[in-house]
Amino acid sequence: MEIKDPHFIPISQLEESPPNTIVDVIGIVKFASDSVKITSRNGREVEKRTLSLVDDSNVEVNVAIWGERASASSPLTASWERCPVLALQGVRVSDYDGRTLSVITTTKIEVDPNIERADQLREWFAVQGSTATPRMISTAPADDRPVGNLDIRNIEELNSLIANLEAGETIAKYVEITTGVEFIKRESAWYPACPKNDCNTKVIPDGQGGYRCEKCDQTHSSKTNRYVLQATLQDDTGSTWVTAFGDQALLLMDGLSADALERFQNEDLDKFDHAFQATQGKKFKFTIRLKSEEYQEQKRVRPIVVKIEEIHEPDTAVSAAEGGV
Repeated sequence: MEIKDPHFIPISQLEESPPNTIVDVIGIVKFASDSVKITSRNGREVEKRTLSLVDDSNVEVNVAIWGERASASSPLTASWERCPVLALQGVRVSDYDGRTLSVITTTKIEVDPNIERADQLREWFAVQGSTATPRMISTAPADDRPVGNLDIRNIEELNSLIANLEAGETIAKYVEITTGVEFIKRESAWYPACPKNDCNTKVIPDGQGGYRCEKCDQTHSSKTNRYVLQATLQDDTGSTWVTAFGDQALLLMDGLSADALERFQNEDLDKFDHAFQATQGKKFKFTIRLKSEEYQEQKRVRPIVVKIEEIHEPDTAVSAAEGGV
């Protein structure tokens, strides 16, 4: 739903806003909890999802989304994994669990709005916001994340955590592990996306050379490919599958864009095959979110890469020279 004439306030100003005030807010979705069912005061069962929203005032707040908007089938749900910009017009301020926001029936929601303020937030988040430690004005966490991420020593330990979560055990959902890339799946490594800046919605060929974006309600003459990589991480204790999107997938492909990869597939299969081997054997520090999903009435955990840092091994010859060996 497109937002018109918003009057966005910084998240840092919410502490000064009295409870039940209606405000407009925009920020980056740093985390989205799983949808849960709760019983309302009138006895009805309703779905709820909690988002953590942060902006360049470096303050973070929890946002409660209710009903169909919170459900797993909502069109909004697929957006949360990639830390999009979220604009809220007419959202209610609450003093429940500190200072929080609650989406009401009249609230307008827009993901990745095509406005200058959204571009400013994306740039801030890319440069410093993704690694900054914001001040949280909500007293309850959006999920069961620990303060900081849980360090995992090896793949065997990671697989054990995944198995425990699938069995229903409550564990940390964000983990860090330093390990190597074994394999990147070639099939379905990207999807055709809307060419508009940061829309990311999958487009459909219109049969006349164009591409239809349902979110923008427009047909475009071109598309932009977006990565959705499936990769296996491996060490001497085992291996596990992970999924990477956007900038994290780009790092796994050694900086090669998905558009360039498609050209290689059509024009030079040797380059195409080599592209998937560029980071094989390299070590990275991965931050991984263990996302729980329901599939055919079974609980499954989907490990999603949210951050990658390359580990540069020291040159042994240089190290020996510096040590006087």
